[in-house]
Amino acid sequence: MPRRRRDGLIGLGAAVAALAVFSGCQAESGDVGCQVAREISLPDTTPLSLLPNVRAHRLGSGLVLIGSDATAVRWLPIDENGVAGTEQALPLPAGTLEVHTALAGASAAGDRIIVGLLTPAATGSATELHFISAPTDGTPAPLPGPAVLTFPAGVVPVVTMGTTKSAMIAGLGWMDPAVEMPKYAFADGQGGIVDQAMSFVDALESAAGYGCLGFTTGEGEATLSYLRYPNVTPAPPTWVIADVGPSTGVATLTLTVSQPGADMIGCALTVPTTVPGGYAMVWQDYSGSWLSVYYGPPANQVRSYPFASSTDFGGPDLQPPLRGLAAFGSDYAVVLERTLSVELWRLDGGGRRRNGALVFPSEAGDPGPVSSVTRSGLLTSTYADFTGASTGRRIVIDAQCY
Repeated sequence: MPRRRRDGLIGLGAAVAALAVFSGCQAESGDVGCQVAREISLPDTTPLSLLPNVRAHRLGSGLVLIGSDATAVRWLPIDENGVAGTEQALPLPAGTLEVHTALAGASAAGDRIIVGLLTPAATGSATELHFISAPTDGTPAPLPGPAVLTFPAGVVPVVTMGTTKSAMIAGLGWMDPAVEMPKYAFADGQGGIVDQAMSFVDALESAAGYGCLGFTTGEGEATLSYLRYPNVTPAPPTWVIADVGPSTGVATLTLTVSQPGADMIGCALTVPTTVPGGYAMVWQDYSGSWLSVYYGPPANQVRSYPFASSTDFGGPDLQPPLRGLAAFGSDYAVVLERTLSVELWRLDGGGRRRNGALVFPSEAGDPGPVSSVTRSGLLTSTYADFTGASTGRRIVIDAQCY
């Protein structure tokens, strides 16, 4: 599995996929060996609590919840003791097409929300990405800065942002339409581009297309991942994990995890393993849900293990989305967004599911979309817990396995 850097060094070995036969889901009885370490319930007295899509961002031992609606970006800090601060809001300029957010630092880690606004260009039908550096404490933000990216007319922009490990710079990733390949850069706490090279992530390998561009948990300051579709059929798609940093460049890991002709459903979730250089990922195709483990040097192998068949849920389109992944020793915790509940399943290193499930709280069995992030030995998930059309609460769960 080649692991490339800008200096041209390539890791040893090639991935070998071992695809096993599905054995079906185990019974729900039993001790899953995981627990809710802390539950935070946020009332529906502010708009953020019931927004459908709110992301949890790591900030030291605390969190910042960030979401947006048609009128504003909204955020709420939660300190290491689980105490929620004051919800803040940044009104969106008229004509905003998309909003992307991440934390960065001007004087301290995470003291700025970097808001990426995709807007129509002043002339023509092109689109532009502008940054606003909004103080996390709610101090009035400056006007949007100059365009950092411009997408020509007729191009559908593909942009993603993510909070880095230090929370001093924000990660920016996008598909460059001129070269049809992914690029990355970093923004500082003032919304300025740090990596002026705006470097390529891909190693100029031929591809028919890309998907699932996003930031994930990794070994670098930031980790960008995406799905690469090959030009040659019936070769399977490959999942690319790129650890990037403003001074370290990019190191990419390309994993072939599915069979030729298989189509991945949704996007994979990725975390480093306890083995140096190792990664684990969970993903789905029409047959079911899989755990793939890349064993770093010297093995340099990837093995894929099924842990749930799509038939267990009534078919491929009824599989619950995978919303969280964390490594606990040699085991893994996976968060599933089911129709009436949010559940955590525990898998061993061979994809064998431990009996039982940790069911997250829900007053009326109507949880909203789930966002998860790993931090300090915890898997933290947040979701709106609806009790009516416009009532409910927001839940933040810290889960850990023992």
